[in-house]
Amino acid sequence: MSRPDTVYVVGGSNCLMTNGWVAQWSEIAPELAVTNLAVGGSTSLMATYRLLSGEIPDGATVIWEYSLNEQTHWAVGQSLESLMDNLAWFLELAARRDIRVLPLIFWNQPELRADARRGYRDAMFTLIEARGLHAVDMRPVLDEFASKRGRMPGFFYSDPQHYKLGTGFPRRIATAVNNRLGQARVPVSDPCFDGSTLHLLRPDRAPDERFENRVIKADLYAVDEETTIRADGKVICAYVIASEGGSR
Repeated sequence: MSRPDTVYVVGGSNCLMTNGWVAQWSEIAPELAVTNLAVGGSTSLMATYRLLSGEIPDGATVIWEYSLNEQTHWAVGQSLESLMDNLAWFLELAARRDIRVLPLIFWNQPELRADARRGYRDAMFTLIEARGLHAVDMRPVLDEFASKRGRMPGFFYSDPQHYKLGTGFPRRIATAVNNRLGQARVPVSDPCFDGSTLHLLRPDRAPDERFENRVIKADLYAVDEETTIRADGKVICAYVIASEGGSR
């Protein structure tokens, strides 16, 4: 499959580092326009928001990098069912919008232990494989990279959740993604979602102002006025942006 001209990155803070793998990817492939929509600590729900808000167009190519964060969310108590449901919905929306997805799999440092819990990982790999996707799994790549340099894999982390800059490994991530970009695929649709859809709902009045920073854009509604949101069905997520004074 031909390479796209533009790629959208959705993922966590490893995608946001100055001189991290995304920045180095732009150096390796300067002809490629990379739109970085990553948000630290986020999960597949953020990618779904990006789709529903129109930030990722139909027919786009997306690098999905949430497995590290989702593993962390699961480890501290979020249910596996909710994480898999959110990922499944993202993949379903991508299928309906002809969006190609390349899963990029990062690992927390504690997961390098042989006794690490794998419940989320097993479910995640099963789901993306069932949807016909080919993941770029950095776990075996890190093992090989570390072995060739006479280091333990843990050396290449700056903390339990982040790969260390200045080690050459972020460059290796960028190279792996660049080499495998042609393997991005439109996910296979799941019949269990037939007849269902997701909508991005907003309050039933004009917004008071617009919130924008380098990672997210959203309308703001003051809480000193009555605010209603009309909806049928099941709410799966809501967001609140609060100022220091609490008036927003």
